[in-house]
Amino acid sequence: MRSSSLVAALLVPMLLTAAGEASAQSDWMQFSSFDGQFTAVFPEAPELNADSGTAGGVTATTHILAASNVDVFCSVSYTDYTPRLEADPLDEMEANRDNFLREFHAVLIESHPSILEHTRGDALPAIAFSAVNDEDTFKLFVAVDGSRSYMVLAASQKSNPDDADMNRCIDGFHLAR
Repeated sequence: MRSSSLVAALLVPMLLTAAGEASAQSDWMQFSSFDGQFTAVFPEAPELNADSGTAGGVTATTHILAASNVDVFCSVSYTDYTPRLEADPLDEMEANRDNFLREFHAVLIESHPSILEHTRGDALPAIAFSAVNDEDTFKLFVAVDGSRSYMVLAASQKSNPDDADMNRCIDGFHLAR
């Protein structure tokens, strides 16, 4: 099972709504998720959406926290799999990337291996990538930790991208364990 279809189904309406309702705000806030085991920064208090689905005997429960201002949409999603996925983490991350591109009709600009510091001296493999579609530009970060995957998304209007806030969203994510 690939979580990114479920993630995309939840993100699309949130991204469309955020574009029309966002207010200007310069101070970002830090948010800690006990259940998600991470901290992240958002342009305002994030909204939480969750959904789950089952395919092939594997249940995926996805939680998405998202907020926006006039310049950027920022979200963190994490998906828990029961039972644990037996897929290779790199394969899962690449599938999440490719499914995101397909769901958002986006073209990949750049993709490279990265790491997400897990604990001091220990890091998870990750993929950082950027993409663009007709309206938006995206920066994403995907990592897999056993039975959990993480996706951090920053989106901005293609006509006037806010790279500083997009980077702030991506760089503001940290595992809390």
